[in-house]
Amino acid sequence: MPRPLHAALCALTVALAVAHPCSAQSDDKKPRKEPWEAFADAPEVKGYLEQLKTGAVDAAGRAALVTKVLPLLEEPANRRSIERLRRRIREGLLSERVADAATLEAVNREAATWALSRVKAKDIDPVVAVNEMLLVGDLRGKDGKPWPGAVPLLAASAADQAVPTAARAAALAGLARHAEAGMPLTSAAATILKVAVAPPAAGTGDAGDWLSSRALGLLPMAMPEASPEAAGELSKLIGDASRPVDVRVRAAEALGRMATAAAKIDATKTLEAIRAAAIRGLQQDLESAKEEEFGRSLSAGGLATAGFGGGEFGSPPGAPGGFGMRPDAGGFAAQPPGPSEPAPPVEPTVLERDAWRLAALANAIQPIGKGTGITGVAGDAAEAAKVFAAKLRENASILHEWIHPPKDDEPKRPGGPGRQPAAGGEFGFPGAGDAGADAKPTKQELGQALRDALADLQASPPFAAAPAGVPPSQPEPKATPGNDPFGSP
Repeated sequence: MPRPLHAALCALTVALAVAHPCSAQSDDKKPRKEPWEAFADAPEVKGYLEQLKTGAVDAAGRAALVTKVLPLLEEPANRRSIERLRRRIREGLLSERVADAATLEAVNREAATWALSRVKAKDIDPVVAVNEMLLVGDLRGKDGKPWPGAVPLLAASAADQAVPTAARAAALAGLARHAEAGMPLTSAAATILKVAVAPPAAGTGDAGDWLSSRALGLLPMAMPEASPEAAGELSKLIGDASRPVDVRVRAAEALGRMATAAAKIDATKTLEAIRAAAIRGLQQDLESAKEEEFGRSLSAGGLATAGFGGGEFGSPPGAPGGFGMRPDAGGFAAQPPGPSEPAPPVEPTVLERDAWRLAALANAIQPIGKGTGITGVAGDAAEAAKVFAAKLRENASILHEWIHPPKDDEPKRPGGPGRQPAAGGEFGFPGAGDAGADAKPTKQELGQALRDALADLQASPPFAAAPAGVPPSQPEPKATPGNDPFGSP
């Protein structure tokens, strides 16, 4: 696992896990009291609380907040219960139930300024940085809703590559909390777009791609109707073969939700980029499965079956099952499978992810329910777009049914999962025989289902031919399941 991603995961895992700390307990079962819990007894803090109630927090009161209380978040002894400490500070010293609106605005800004200045400190612990950023997102206005003043601060932090990656993720979590509460993100739209389309910072790896995906999910809430600039950036991202497929899918989702005539979307170019992303995702997973199968064959000593039999280096490049040198990689690479070559074994989770991708791309083109998607602005390409959306949705359904067959009371697609008739005329997996619906598909059957879906999409006509003299785009780096450290699809 890349070190930046590992650090981000560790920081956020600790920050979330400590919500239910397993504190050591005494023999009488009473919870152990943490040293920081006495902070409210300090004379300076008591004075601050009195001023908070009267609406007259002076310099001494502000100093108590930023020099006596907030630094407790950075004490190593408080790390085990830092989440409780953060919440106690918010609820006790920055409470909308105690302060009037003007005073609350002032102390919220004081706390946010301190927290954001500390987040970028060179010696900051990732867990501390995450909790300091979460504190900014936790702040509330007098109405009890998230504090509106935090929106531009959180967005700027999410876009700041000098902020630790885990803290940038916490900033996006804070923005999501505002969106869930119905708070407008309009003031941060341009900044969120920047986070969404910017390439990951050097060294952030999969965590950087996750930040882009998270920002893409927030973008339609910040900008319900795409500007021409935003539409152009998103269309470019969808077609960028150097970015992971999941990021490109998220970009298509966002653009589909934001599509309007005023956005001046180049529909033909965008539709072709979506088609390429759909095909590339299936290709990658088949290539990965083939490489894993090859690795297992090598570890088992099966060089002949892996393409090295019958000659010094086995089958010639391009022959079914053969492996040839790929100059750009400096090593052996699997050639495209021949028509009679068995499909590589594929894990069920791979099919589920591909089903999600294809369904998401179909919804970007032509959503089910509200919205018109890209079809609504596609002009002469609208009918072809609808046909392709239907093809994507059909393949998504097929892949999903391989893993999740319909229940007895659910409608069944004719023929069951896959493109072969169900065994015995009943719903079941191809080749299930007498086992019927109780049979489970083999991983190789799942690989064949993936290969069938790829062939079906490849057979769909392109929306536009590449301009003469323009070389085909290079395939992007192999995708990894770690593109989303927090488990979203």
